[in-house]
Amino acid sequence: MAKTLPEIFNKYTPQASDAAWLLQGTDITVRADRERRMIEVQAAFPDIIPKAVLYRVEKEIEQAYELALVRILPRYPSALFGETYIPELLAETQRIGIVARGFFHSWQASIDGNRIVIEMPYADKSLLLMDLGKTPEVMEGIIRSEFALNYKVEFRHSERLAESYRFGGSDELAAIDAQMRQAARDYDSRPRESSPGGSEQRGAAPQPQTPQGERRMSLLGEAADAVIDGEGICHVGVMRFDISAPQYVIGVNFQIQPTPIGRITHPARGLVIVGEVFGYTEDTTRDGSKFNVSFAVTDGHSSITVKKFGLSPDDKAALSAVVRNGAALALRGYAKQDVHREVVDTDVTFYYSDIAMIQRVTRQDNAPVKRVELHLHTTMSAMDALIAPDAAVKQAAKWGHPAVAITDHGNVQAYQMIMKAVKETGQKVIFGMEAYFVNDRASAVYGKYDGGFDGEFVVFDLETTGLSAATCAITEIGAVKIKNGEILERYQTFVNPEMPIPEEIVRLTGITDEMVADAGKIDEVLPEFLDFVGDRLLIALYKKYDYASYQNKMGQCR
Repeated sequence: MAKTLPEIFNKYTPQASDAAWLLQGTDITVRADRERRMIEVQAAFPDIIPKAVLYRVEKEIEQAYELALVRILPRYPSALFGETYIPELLAETQRIGIVARGFFHSWQASIDGNRIVIEMPYADKSLLLMDLGKTPEVMEGIIRSEFALNYKVEFRHSERLAESYRFGGSDELAAIDAQMRQAARDYDSRPRESSPGGSEQRGAAPQPQTPQGERRMSLLGEAADAVIDGEGICHVGVMRFDISAPQYVIGVNFQIQPTPIGRITHPARGLVIVGEVFGYTEDTTRDGSKFNVSFAVTDGHSSITVKKFGLSPDDKAALSAVVRNGAALALRGYAKQDVHREVVDTDVTFYYSDIAMIQRVTRQDNAPVKRVELHLHTTMSAMDALIAPDAAVKQAAKWGHPAVAITDHGNVQAYQMIMKAVKETGQKVIFGMEAYFVNDRASAVYGKYDGGFDGEFVVFDLETTGLSAATCAITEIGAVKIKNGEILERYQTFVNPEMPIPEEIVRLTGITDEMVADAGKIDEVLPEFLDFVGDRLLIALYKKYDYASYQNKMGQCR
């Protein structure tokens, strides 16, 4: 029986009114990102749930499970959509839209067929920014996601709303309208393409981001916005960094408001990124007087290459003292496309002007009683784990676990690395293995055999006209007589199958009709083969098929 939402979130105790609508959820699907501590739930509901209630419950579930993000994505019967739902639609648009946040102070909406018209007090030039920011597409995607309906959304200027839109004696409309006008001018004036020479793009504004309204599954697939909590912890990508006390080491001080690396897809200035360094390299220039440095920065979701050319020895020494593999940094600078021999790189490269050292916040085990992992695979379990054996041991030690069991499947190749890590950390390790056993219910021997391991035996293989032991004929018999690991005698002969050999079998075995045309038939060849075998143990190369074919032809020859 399918679980209900309260059963899925069994650590969360909802209010009675919330429990009632949560229990009504059906056709539930759950997607989780353990590293980023995010959960998305899609469910169908018979009645509309106010967004304020939905958002509150999401926050309560986040707190109950100590998650970074919880999203409940509802689906409703199509008949429930109408003009009364527009306020809920705008609330969701402001939550996930790029441009829409804060601008729905005054509006009026109407539905005409499959078109939704939203009138606002802003001038037409300002409303252009709503279109550039893909706000109508966001809203259309929400409607498709929640009601399975296709509507077109259009924004229009309303002079009546513009005249009445004043608060506290100040013209708030003028301030907001000026803000939108400036944003629209910035968008219009941005360079459409990088310059042929790859020079910096002055005044280039970041490209508008793809809206997240279409099924709204981008929370787990695309780079989410960076979030900074009240304690100065920055959540970006799948990592967390403490930016509360940055140590500015190169350039000047700057405010750390990072852009997720996954969002940097076009040349842009005034960017700040945070992440962990890897792949640091440095090379001298041709004359040996200066250095070119390259390294990469990752936030766990995406990575970007960072470069600096023509550093003096002193500047290079200062940089290498800070920028090293594993270091956590915040960098301010710009992104541009590099040019290599008149070919423009399709990826963007980051060029820093200022660098600050920050702290990586790693996952902690704060349980008063530590657990012991009794079944852990490492990279020695092919296609089944991502953590190296020594890293697993060191992580268990870092978390204060009293012991950890390494149980790779089918091998003990991790033991050497584990023992080295034990010497370094003092961590107790339970050496194990996920073993496999022979199925003792499956027959491996047919008949009786009283000989020993030092006796003679015959290993044979058959080629046939197909894959059925009952209907296909033998085309070749090959065998070797063995004792004490040495081949004593060989036997090989073609057999006339008295039927054509299919083309696919010819390609597989290399045996053609011409090769077996003059060979003996099975009733002639089999006695000769049995004389070669004698009373020795007979071993089939492919037990089930070869033995079945052999038994079948024995029966026919009798």
